[in-house]
Amino acid sequence: MKCSECTLDGKMVLCYRPTRVQYPVLWVGQAPGKVEVVTGIPFTGGAGKTQYSLMKSAGLTKSDFAWTNIVQCKPPDDGKGNDRAPTPQEIKCCIRHLYEEIWDIKPQLIVALGGPAMQVLTGQEGIMRQRGSFHPLKPEFEFECEVLCLLHPAFVMRQRQWFPIAISDLKLVHDFFLGNIQKEREYEFLLDPTEAEIQSYISKGGVHTVDIETTSLDPFEADLLGLSLSNSVDDAMAVYFISGDSRLEGIKKFLENSNIPKSFQNGSFDCKVLLQQAGIDVQGICYDTRLAEQLLNSDMPKDLDHLRAVYTKIKAYKPTKKEFKQMGSWPKEKLLEYNCWDSVCTYQVMEAQKRLLSAQEKELLETLLVPLIKPINSMELKGVKVDVDTLAALYAEHIPQSEILLNQIQQVAPINPNSPQQLREYFRTNDAQKLTLEHLIKKGHPESDLIDKILRYKDLTKGAGTFLKGVYDRLKDGRIHTQYNIEGTGTGRLSSENPNLQNVPKPYRAIYIPDDPASVFISGDYSQLELWVVALLGPCQELYDALMAGTDVHKTVEDAIDPYLPEGLKDRRRLIAKMLVFGTLYGMSPQTVARLQKVSVETARSWQELLFGKYPGLYKYTEDRKADAHQRGFVTTPWGRKRYVQTVPQALNAPVQSSASDVTLSSINDAYYNYNLDLRLQVHDEIVIHSTLKDYEEQAILLKESMERPIKQMFNHRFKAKIAVGYDWYNLQEVIL
Repeated sequence: MKCSECTLDGKMVLCYRPTRVQYPVLWVGQAPGKVEVVTGIPFTGGAGKTQYSLMKSAGLTKSDFAWTNIVQCKPPDDGKGNDRAPTPQEIKCCIRHLYEEIWDIKPQLIVALGGPAMQVLTGQEGIMRQRGSFHPLKPEFEFECEVLCLLHPAFVMRQRQWFPIAISDLKLVHDFFLGNIQKEREYEFLLDPTEAEIQSYISKGGVHTVDIETTSLDPFEADLLGLSLSNSVDDAMAVYFISGDSRLEGIKKFLENSNIPKSFQNGSFDCKVLLQQAGIDVQGICYDTRLAEQLLNSDMPKDLDHLRAVYTKIKAYKPTKKEFKQMGSWPKEKLLEYNCWDSVCTYQVMEAQKRLLSAQEKELLETLLVPLIKPINSMELKGVKVDVDTLAALYAEHIPQSEILLNQIQQVAPINPNSPQQLREYFRTNDAQKLTLEHLIKKGHPESDLIDKILRYKDLTKGAGTFLKGVYDRLKDGRIHTQYNIEGTGTGRLSSENPNLQNVPKPYRAIYIPDDPASVFISGDYSQLELWVVALLGPCQELYDALMAGTDVHKTVEDAIDPYLPEGLKDRRRLIAKMLVFGTLYGMSPQTVARLQKVSVETARSWQELLFGKYPGLYKYTEDRKADAHQRGFVTTPWGRKRYVQTVPQALNAPVQSSASDVTLSSINDAYYNYNLDLRLQVHDEIVIHSTLKDYEEQAILLKESMERPIKQMFNHRFKAKIAVGYDWYNLQEVIL
């Protein structure tokens, strides 16, 4: 070692050697932490405790293994309270000790924990792609040994959703010594087959995974290049798409046969492209690996390359982004082989996921999520018409108003209101978020008038840029075709993009109109859905009774806290009551309430105690979810969803939002399959359908029936929906049916 040339402090933490050995393994991390410097033993801090828990779950005893790091001294903090990674020079100075430990211990297996250890020991990069894989120890160590690359426990400790995967990876240690490591499979790919070969392949029976290759991720612009099928873990078939190819008729019949089960990775996209570009209406979808992963690990990546690394032994094969963009010019054989890898990989992922899904999760996947593909695609492909004249008129109003405000702002202060840095420096705040600036106004900041102008300017420019011009730039045939993501959020709520219709302020909804003057929009919007859900989940009988009686829950809370409100807050009692109800429900602490409302922590705590006094079941709900998060690390819903949580707000929020979302999603399926309604939009708790004016009463009744049917998973409760009708998405009038 060359300690004299090293920048570290010289407080060494030496290799730990056990008195009893479970397996001859050397575990290698990155560097000691604060606790390790005190104990003198590697992996005894927070990451070490996490590693102990993970190994115990995997049937391994942490104290029965040898432990070390690539450097023996602790690197300094990175300025954010975290230990920084050792530099290449520090590793170079210290690496000799690792050579000596390997030669002395003579392990039969080395486990590299984290990217830096993996790179030093194997030369491989990208721990997320390589985790769970074996590589030979670099020749420079002059010792023959396999290296198993795993996630560092410090990462898993901060990202608890990785616990199941980390435990599964650790079990590879047992497999290695028991001789259960799978040898690399031999794959058989049938490229560009004849009609007879296609018929022979698809007649095998069982589930076929389907995958397509395209020139674009936009289904309206994508050219279909290839389609592959796989119905086993080690073979696949791929067809090159040529217009007028007689083989495609047989594939069309196969894909449109509802009696043949089919599986996809991101079936929503593939089915859209097949319908839009090839006129193939896929039937018989029984499984989707992205949607299944939403149930197994809701906050984890769901792209196929990640799922490959998690669930299969297939080596990384995905192209770079640059190569992917050039796929249209790939040689045919290269394209079809890649296409086959996608479908066989999807098949292996499906088989692995099925072994992990609970019976309830399988039911949720089969009866809710997979059936959603059809109605979601229908909404996306039909799109929503945009009134370009109204859009142009709003844009014409916004631009001069924003220019006037900008001029007024810069007459008072030499700042660019679009620059967060300048706003932070001028107002001496930690950030330039809207809530922060609004809080300055509430506190009576001496330049409140300037702040108000800045906020109005930002609203106008965002409206003009995002909700008007941004929409205009994305028009296709006078319509917006947003992309809904069924697995887009951790809670299961739909997200949308290109453009995002989930956050459109109400005035801008006026630009979205029905197809023609003789048609209308019908909106069904669940009333107080999340309050109903928490009343049922708590259970909170008092809240349930109040909602059943039509009581204004926020008014009840408002009246309860009114005697305890400072005089200056009396005029905001309604807003405070709402914030208290939903803030408490989603884990807002008394300290946060106190800060936002400029009251003492004791006052804020007393408000929450009054709320819990009115609705004791709400208190029980919050305490039960906190216990779930602490004891299990995850929370669940009556539908079978599970979410790993890092914080108390997540633990309280996830069951409510997930359950409320599934109520709405199940109504989408019901409206589409059982009532044949013309779905156009879904935002939060609202479903919007399209109807001719002459049929709107009948269609409105059907929408209401669909949304208010009893929900089995929610104790057969019927959630009430408000029905409204209008000639655009903003000007909707409630109708009583």
